[in-house]
Amino acid sequence: MCKFKLFSIAAAALMMVACSNEDLTQQTQTKAGKMQFSATIAASSSGATTRTIYTEDTQNKKITVAWKVDDEIALIHDGVKDVATVKTVNDDGSATITGFITKADNGDGVEVCYPAALWDWDDNTKGAIRNATFIGNITKQDGTLNYIQDNLDVRMGEGELEVDGDKVTLNADVKLESHIAIWKLNLQDNATPTPAALSATQVKIKGGESVLASTTTLTAGTSVVTLAIPTYVFIDGALTIEATVGSDTYAYTKAEGPTFNQGTYYQSTVTMAKVVDPAKAYLKWDDGQKTLVATEIPAGATMVANANQDVNWAAGTYVVEGDVEINANITLSGNVDLIIKDGAKLTVNSYINGPNNNLSIYGQANQTGQLVVNSTDDAISNINTLEVHSCQVTATSSSNDCGGFFGIVTFNVYGGSVDAENTSTKGYGILLNEDGSMNIYGGEVKAVGKGTDSSYSYGIVGDDSSVTVYGGKLWAECAGNKALYSNVTLTKGAGFTGTIETSSDGSSWTEYTTTGTPDAQYVRVGY
Repeated sequence: MCKFKLFSIAAAALMMVACSNEDLTQQTQTKAGKMQFSATIAASSSGATTRTIYTEDTQNKKITVAWKVDDEIALIHDGVKDVATVKTVNDDGSATITGFITKADNGDGVEVCYPAALWDWDDNTKGAIRNATFIGNITKQDGTLNYIQDNLDVRMGEGELEVDGDKVTLNADVKLESHIAIWKLNLQDNATPTPAALSATQVKIKGGESVLASTTTLTAGTSVVTLAIPTYVFIDGALTIEATVGSDTYAYTKAEGPTFNQGTYYQSTVTMAKVVDPAKAYLKWDDGQKTLVATEIPAGATMVANANQDVNWAAGTYVVEGDVEINANITLSGNVDLIIKDGAKLTVNSYINGPNNNLSIYGQANQTGQLVVNSTDDAISNINTLEVHSCQVTATSSSNDCGGFFGIVTFNVYGGSVDAENTSTKGYGILLNEDGSMNIYGGEVKAVGKGTDSSYSYGIVGDDSSVTVYGGKLWAECAGNKALYSNVTLTKGAGFTGTIETSSDGSSWTEYTTTGTPDAQYVRVGY
């Protein structure tokens, strides 16, 4: 799957059991209180049979299974557990099972369970239950299909007994439904531009705080693990995958856990981030997980210091601790990552200028770091790709024909906040480059123009540019003119459920459903 397609699904032929009447073909010794039992368990209509020998078909992405002689099947009824055994496997894949069952009456219900050793009668539910051995096996898998085949292939179906003298069979077809899904995971890190395979020594899958499945120590380490997931467990909270790699832990989290369908085979490539000490980490958007993840601050990052003269930032990572003030211009001479730690603040009393380089701004776990740029020019300008991940950014211009942001080709906001403003009589909050775009995935964006001039005073300006909201919130305003320039297209991204609203006074709002640019002094999205 790409970074992370959670459901590259193919149906596994893991089910389908039918039973039919069949007299014993040989005499068996009658046991006290027991009756002779015989039935035929059929192959499924698809041609894949019911159980035990697993063969992975990588081309069709399915698992085929088949019965084998001596497989033991529990017959659980009326507080007792009897065991039948696969006697023969027939040419069509069906199997004849035989054994003894505790005396029963015609029409009595019975639960047919495989394998017999992993099922017991439960007095509380008055029915079959997977026993402690199965639960233990779920938490000590070795990451292979063979282990699942031998230890975790549990199935159950319900039927009725048909009694004829001292012989018993099942009176109708019964499906033995699998109680697991199988999930094959390819583990990789989130390195850019090319993720690397992770060689894990242990893998855990959690639903909320509960462990759904885990491995024992994988001594050789592997980047591909296959795990059985019990489908009868409700995932309460986020789904988390954890992998131990050397002395490090990597994790993937999905806020809304998936539903695992019984008897289904899944394959996923999981892009995982290293779990680090929050004090040594910053939050970065992970497009596969669609969330901010903790990422380790790289060694050798440059600490930002106070300055009263122009500053040049070459390509690299810059970190702000405490209160730092630069009373001059900052010019980028390469692509820059700026990390502002929780509680820290960088104040720039001039401007930050690309020119045409990339700038990514990050914060830490609490997203309280601040970048404040106060300018008599465009506060932050000429950036090719500008990203705000997890920081509070304020960009203010006090001059005519200028704004908080100017000449941004691609402006991505993933979290934190952006507050862009022009306080003069003629200016804008944000000016996107021609054919430029702003994409809001999270956080809050506010773009304000204070003027009345119809050619420059807007919240957001752009020539054939676009603003798309996938998440978070957007507020654009210019009380003296328009919130959005007429050539700025405002749309909602796929899956976004918030509304676009307009207002002439900033207090009374109307939902905007027309395609195009809202013609209003105030526009908000996601409120």
